[in-house]
Parts: sequence; structure tokens; C-alpha cells
Amino acid sequence: MQLKWCAVVVTAGLIGIGLAGCGGSGSAQTASIPGLGTSLPGGTAGVPAVRVAAGSIYMGVFDNVSNDEPNAAAHPDIALLETQIGRREAIDMHYVAWKNLASVNPLAANNVGSCPIGSCIDLYNDKMQGRIPLIAWNCGDTDANVAAGVDDPIIEASAAAMKAYKNPIMLRWFWEMNLDNTDQNRTGSGQNCYNGSYDGANGSTGRPDYFDGVTYVKAWRHIWSVFHNLGVTNVIWVWNPGDSNIQDAPLYWPGSQYVDWIGGDVYDRSDLGLAAELDNAPVPVPLPPSPLPHVTPYSLYGILTNLDPSKPLIIAENGAHTDWATSGLGSTNQERYFGASTYGADYVLKQHSRIHAYDYFDADETIVNGITVAPPPEVADDWDLTNTGIAAYKAFVNGPYESLTAVP
Repeated sequence: MQLKWCAVVVTAGLIGIGLAGCGGSGSAQTASIPGLGTSLPGGTAGVPAVRVAAGSIYMGVFDNVSNDEPNAAAHPDIALLETQIGRREAIDMHYVAWKNLASVNPLAANNVGSCPIGSCIDLYNDKMQGRIPLIAWNCGDTDANVAAGVDDPIIEASAAAMKAYKNPIMLRWFWEMNLDNTDQNRTGSGQNCYNGSYDGANGSTGRPDYFDGVTYVKAWRHIWSVFHNLGVTNVIWVWNPGDSNIQDAPLYWPGSQYVDWIGGDVYDRSDLGLAAELDNAPVPVPLPPSPLPHVTPYSLYGILTNLDPSKPLIIAENGAHTDWATSGLGSTNQERYFGASTYGADYVLKQHSRIHAYDYFDADETIVNGITVAPPPEVADDWDLTNTGIAAYKAFVNGPYESLTAVP
């Protein structure tokens, strides 16, 4: 049976959810599911409750800032975008290299002046402005080394930095792990994540250049355990595959105990709209039927909801082309993408009620925080909000369904 989300209240312990339509009388029932910050017991004193209300979801964005990439001068930072759209974003995306998360100072505005590449993120500003940081923490060593404890000094120092922030932080380590090594450029920017002795053809996918799921899971669980043992209770663990090769995502699932939110990166590369990216099915794989009747079981949304129907979903990266060349719509592409029709993002998100947060990637795919996000030919994908795009995005994020803001 398809459930309707009635009210979700997140505390440092559990998300309490009232479910309507669960019984014959239609009266509300309550249930508790894992959620924000609950992969670790207890909760950090002083961490405010975060409310996820019925009929509303979190909106977030990644916006390039001056210290993030060499050509970022043309991009507005999040504060300017917020001025343009007339509201505070609930989530602020940051990209941080493997060794640099430990250098982040969460108690000072460290996005001004000089700082190590990949650690120039302003968590302090997020805290003061009432945003939830969403940190994409890149891999930096092989999964086998991470799982074996070789990188524990890096992990422990990173855990200490995140713990010092005290407020909730969403953390997605080694996101898009189901993409191939060439696509992710995991060997660039000082990284060395791929090991052909167990990745690639010798790994769980059996295909060259793809990461082994078994070793990845061991590494994820080890990082989680280090944070757990150090008493870090404010980190919200976001496990986040990419839309390509989504059929492989279950191979990398760490298990419900180690995940708070399930993420998905969805880019409209085919210019068909958000619904097509969420619901179109890749090559079928042997998975059980979707618990949601209207969802294609082998689609991104179907696969992610099947992994654990109790976990909230976040679209952590999403973009619509600046120039919709495929369809010939030109500068009206983003206007249509965020429009008020049944094609638009507002309508689509309402039809996918497991999604509780949405984050737009307001940038082109080049270099982010010193990390190559996408090698050629993908650098041609430009997701920057245009003038018409900002106007459409403003109307979208100020809608009643998208109005939820974080608690400072």
C-alpha cells in the first residue's frame, strides 16, 4: 500500500512520522524510522531539532564561490543567489578533498582569504544563516586501505572537525561510487582510489574501471565506525550513487545501520525533465518489486526506495542545461524545467514523496574545490542558472511545497 506522509519531526534521536491511510479508518498512526543524525545513539547536546513537515521539503544548492575553482568569478555565491531568489536555502553543498576535511575550521569563517584547496568551505556562515551543510567528501585512497585502517589519522581528524561543529552536517563520502573510474577521474587531483587487483574486472561488477562493491562497503563501514567510536553524533550519513549505472547501486549498499539518508545525483543530460531521470528504467536487474506501485522498480527512484523504504531521500545534485540544445528550446530550457506544469520539478517532486530534500548544482562541470568533477567531454554540460533560469528557480523554491527551512 502506498503511504502518505503526514508529519515528520526530526530530533537528535528519531524521526517521528504520522502516517495517514495506514488503517481502514484513515486515522493517523505513528512510527519511528532512522533519519537525521540517528545512525549514532544519543545525540549531541545543543543540536536543534530539525522539522521535516508534511507538504514541504528542504531546498538546497551548490554555488561556486571564489575559492572553489579558478573560473568561479562568473558564478554568484550562495548569499548572492539567496538575494536573487528572496529566501534562505536550507542546504548548502560543499566539496572537500579526502585529506582536507580535517583542515576545515567549523568555528570560523574560513572561506575568506587563503586556505588549503579543498578546505575553503564556510560552515560557520551556514551555521549563522541557519543552513544545513551537505559535504561531498571525496575518496582519496583505495577502499582496501581505508577499510584496513591505513587512513585512520585522516578519518579521526576529520571526525573531530565535524564534531566541533555540533550542529547537523550531512556527509556523503565517495559519492557516485557506481560510476566508472574514468568518469569520476578518481585518480586525479592527488587521489588514488582505484586498485585493479580487486576493482574492475576482478570486482563485484566484473567490468573494467568499476569499483568493487564489497571493498567499498567495508571502507564505508570503517569510516562510520571511527566516527561512532569518537562520539560524533551530529553527522547525517548520506549514501549517494549516481544516476548512470544505477542498476549497480545495490552492490555498494552499506546496510541500513550505516546510512541515514539515501541520495541520488540526477542530471537531465537527455533534456527530458526530472521525472524521466527519476523514473526511466535502465537495463533490468533482479530486484524485488517496488513497494510503491506507480514506480518503475528498476528506475533510480525505484531502486533507491527498495534499498530501505524507511530512509528519506535527497536529490543531492541536479541540473538542467543552460542551453537545451537537444530539444531546441534554447534559453527557455530552465524556465520549462522549473515551470508550474506537470513537466516541472515542483509537480515531479510532489509525485515522489520519499524525496525530502532537493539540491541544485548551479555550476558547470569542470573543477570544484580543486577536484575535477567531470572530465571531457562532460565539461560541455553547463547547469548554471541563466537569467530566465533564476526567475523560474525563484518561483519554484518559493512554492509552498519547497518552503521548508532549517533551524539555525
